[in-house]
Amino acid sequence: MSDITRILLIEDHEIVRVGLRELIDEVPGLKVAAEAATLAEALTALRSTTFELVLLDLALGREDGSQLLRELPLLSRPPRVLVLSMHDDAVYAQHLIGLGASGFVRKGVDAEEILRAIQSVMDGQVWMSERANTARPPAEVSSSAPVDRLTPRERQVLDGVGRGESSKEIAGRLGLSAQTVDVYRFKIRQKLGVEDPGDLRRFAIALGAAMTDEDVRT
Repeated sequence: MSDITRILLIEDHEIVRVGLRELIDEVPGLKVAAEAATLAEALTALRSTTFELVLLDLALGREDGSQLLRELPLLSRPPRVLVLSMHDDAVYAQHLIGLGASGFVRKGVDAEEILRAIQSVMDGQVWMSERANTARPPAEVSSSAPVDRLTPRERQVLDGVGRGESSKEIAGRLGLSAQTVDVYRFKIRQKLGVEDPGDLRRFAIALGAAMTDEDVRT
């Protein structure tokens, strides 16, 4: 690891950015060299400056921060990425690691764990918050079986959920009513074993690797 680990902090809430920056900058050898609140700002920074580490919040307003992981391999010197998320689901965390993240930290952990995670990732290890590492996903969630149980229309709705679209937006794109989309969302949750409606999007993202373009178009 270089003498100074230059960090790009990607977080859309200013108060959170300030807290993380103050925490990190107090540690010798760590420096928040740039900040971004959107994916566009993050990509601009990454294309103009070299960083050793990206600290990435996944929830950037209506943007999905995990999209950045797909852009990093295009850089000449891709940084390591430590993901911050409100969720601690093992399936979700493992999916992000599969996309190229080096670590996964649940928001709300103490400052010491964040710093340990940064150090671990910069030492070349993979870090997962304890709850995400030990959480057991629903038995029916796997790489392909849940998608196989969805109808073509349900797959299209799930794709929209993963993109962060509202029921109204999905309905407009598919030529349905918002109420019909809500029914589809309920049926999808039943088939995937997702009890909390608020958890459907993260499952949509986690299962997205199993959904090919043909799956969505069918």
